[in-house]
Amino acid sequence: MKAKIYSEARKLVKNFEKQVDKPAKIPKSLEVSVLNIVWRLVANKDFGYDDKKVIDFMDFLHDITADTGLLVLPDFFPILNYLPKFLRNYFLKEYLVDEFKKICIDFTKEAIGEHRANLDADNPLDVIDHYLIEMDEQKKNPNGPQFKSEMDLTRTIFDLFAAGFDTTSSTLRWLILYVASHPEVQRKLHEEIDSVVQSDEEISLNHKDSLPYLEATIYETHRYCSLVTGGIPHETSKDIQLGGHTI
Repeated sequence: MKAKIYSEARKLVKNFEKQVDKPAKIPKSLEVSVLNIVWRLVANKDFGYDDKKVIDFMDFLHDITADTGLLVLPDFFPILNYLPKFLRNYFLKEYLVDEFKKICIDFTKEAIGEHRANLDADNPLDVIDHYLIEMDEQKKNPNGPQFKSEMDLTRTIFDLFAAGFDTTSSTLRWLILYVASHPEVQRKLHEEIDSVVQSDEEISLNHKDSLPYLEATIYETHRYCSLVTGGIPHETSKDIQLGGHTI
C-alpha cells in the first residue's frame, strides 16, 4: 500500500504542475488518484486521470452528496419510513440512492466478471481474487465462513469504496483550502518539511515522527472540516454517562 501511495503521489504532483502559476479549480486528478489507491487494492487496476467514465461517476457521487442531506431524517423521525415511495422520492430524494446503487453494482460487476474470467487460484492479486477463490472453496465446505455470492462481494467492494474514496479526497480538498487560506501555516509546513526531508529524497511515513506540525495540521483539518453533510447516526448498546451527559 505504501509503495502504491508513493507512486500515485508522484503522478499527482506531475499533474498538478500543469497548473502552476495560473488560477484553477482543484483538478479531478486528486480524486482519481485516491480512487486508484483503493481500486488497486480491490481490483489491481488504475484509471487514467482523464477517464470519462470515472469522472462521470465521481460527479454523480458529488451530486448525491450535495442533494441527499435529507436522507438521514427518517433515522431521527422514523414515521417518515411509512411514507409512500413516491413521497420519499419527492421529499427525501431517495431515488438518487437507488440510482447510485445501480451504478455501483454495474461498476463492480464488470470488474468481478473480468476477474472471474481470468482467475488464477494460485496467484490471487487483490480483494476480488481472494473473495472468489474463497467462495469457490466454500462450495466444498458449506459449514465454513460464509462468502455466499458475488452480490455480497459487490456490497463489500462498495463499503471499501464508499468509506475509503470520497472521505479521503474530500479531506484533501479541505486541507488544500485551509493551507491556501492561511499562507502562514503553509510557510511553516514548508519550513518543517525542508528541515527534515532531504532534497534528494521523498517524504514518507518514515518521516512521520519528525513532522509534528504537519501531523497537527492534518488533525486540525479533520477537526474543523465539514466532511459528511448529515453524519451517520449511531447509538449505544446501553445508556452511559459521558461528561455529565446521558448518552
